[in-house]
Amino acid sequence: MYEVTYSFNERFVDISWKKMSQLTVSTNQVCLVNIPWDITTEVLSRLPVKSLMRFKCVSKSFYDLISNDTIFQKKHLYHRSSLKILVPQRETRGVIAYSCSTSSLNPGDNMIHELQLPIGIGGPMYTNGRFHTSCDGLFCIRVYGGGVIIWNPSTRQVRECPGFDLVVHSLNPCWVVYSLAHDSRSDVYKLLGVFKCSHFHPYRLCFYSSEMATWRDVENSSCDYVRYDVNPTIVNGAFHWLGCHDEHFKTLDVVVSLDISDETYGTFAMPRTLCDAKNYPMLCALKGKLCLFTSQDTSSLNYEIWVMNEYGVVDSMSRMASISFSKPPRNFYGPDPYCRPLHMLEDGTIVIFRCGKTSLYKDGRFLCDTSVGASCDFALSHLYLESLISPHII
Repeated sequence: MYEVTYSFNERFVDISWKKMSQLTVSTNQVCLVNIPWDITTEVLSRLPVKSLMRFKCVSKSFYDLISNDTIFQKKHLYHRSSLKILVPQRETRGVIAYSCSTSSLNPGDNMIHELQLPIGIGGPMYTNGRFHTSCDGLFCIRVYGGGVIIWNPSTRQVRECPGFDLVVHSLNPCWVVYSLAHDSRSDVYKLLGVFKCSHFHPYRLCFYSSEMATWRDVENSSCDYVRYDVNPTIVNGAFHWLGCHDEHFKTLDVVVSLDISDETYGTFAMPRTLCDAKNYPMLCALKGKLCLFTSQDTSSLNYEIWVMNEYGVVDSMSRMASISFSKPPRNFYGPDPYCRPLHMLEDGTIVIFRCGKTSLYKDGRFLCDTSVGASCDFALSHLYLESLISPHII
């Protein structure tokens, strides 16, 4: 059994643990009771990762629970509702990653932290590390040279996965996009790699997981053209990209899906009026629904967010928001390819990432802009949850 000391304050509750057979509650009175292990684990599952990392040294049972119990880790993940934003940037001192909570983006509230990157990632400028998607608190990071690292920024655990032979041994620069997803049917994590090492060869898709321990090819979609060069949007248990059946690529009016569990493709149409390629249409996910973010004019000042209320049904699409920028989100080369909606808060406020800044948008106006780290036109943002999930599960 364990002693739990609760120190109550007007602004916070501090919890500390000591191994004993009784419970002491430090307020105006003391109450002695026995704590069953299931209640102990329930309390622990609701604590931040930072606190749990300290509690690992309390006892062997605490260490095993926090470090090795996958059921507890998933239970803890279920209770963690606060999303964070991670922004990796290339600075003169190397690759730097900054993090802040989506609940602290208002002026004066934002708490921005610089994360400690795995050894070998934060090296000289343009030499190490490209961040890809996150899943359940795990990031996949491409290490230049062909390898891929799975990293949990909350626990700082790292696992290096074998690089794909085509990339590792290629004499030409390869375009690689990694995406990590959880297969709810088999309860395993899968790493999807999209590879292209020559303009004269098609994209090659492969899966990697702990069950296979090697890269395995997936058949390409029958679509004439698919935007495999961008991170896919994951909703409804599938990866999603925009594509088209037009050899001139004028409209990206087809959504190509790849089911995470059975690894089969599906397609459904999107309204052609919303998918003109020159308006840079982009898929995103808000509140667990597939959305389309697109410019409505060549000036890139006016954007719209369309939501698919019923998955796969084009007629269920409705306009969620119209967004007008005072100046177009552009970098040195043209329209900012990283400008996109990230998240929708409970009150309907939309978190938008543009030109290295995080903006809050509600009721037709921008509420504030927050620079996460140094302002950088080429920064790409990622959402993630703090979790205990180990990279070694992949």
